[in-house]
Amino acid sequence: MTHPDRYYNVSQTQMSIARHYGGMIVNGASYLYDPTTDTLVRQDVVKSEAKAKKRKKKPPTVIDANGMLFGLPGDGE
Repeated sequence: MTHPDRYYNVSQTQMSIARHYGGMIVNGASYLYDPTTDTLVRQDVVKSEAKAKKRKKKPPTVIDANGMLFGLPGDGE
């Protein structure tokens, strides 16, 4: 069975109980409540979005033609 990634407008439905407990299980899938958007987000989706955000913050490593790092603070330039 395919579970939806998100349920929207949770506070207006029978799932509003999730607001008080921080989440709920729907048809075997765990969902976490996000109060900023009033949504239930599937737990594995939350983890994958956090990993993607963490990867995005990492600055790229710059290597010149000689295989040396450059553009880093304190490299003498």
